[in-house]
Amino acid sequence: MQKYWLKILLGLIFFGIISIMYVDNVIKINKLAKENLKLKENLVKFKEQNLILRKRINELESAKRVVGLAIQKYGMKFPEKPAIRFE
Repeated sequence: MQKYWLKILLGLIFFGIISIMYVDNVIKINKLAKENLKLKENLVKFKEQNLILRKRINELESAKRVVGLAIQKYGMKFPEKPAIRFE
């Protein structure tokens, strides 16, 4: 009779430990899923920001802008004669 109760007690303890481990695992997975979602959202934001910055760089590097600044700020003038090439 004692062995019977001991087996039931050990079974309950084992079931309790497995249940606690399972619940803990589910909680950890949920936290990781939330963190993963936040990271994906940040990635999308960073990609959008990167695209905006690349457009801005292209605008700042455009020949129209650079030539305009060179003419206004530094007094650049276009040559009147074509350049001479030596071969």
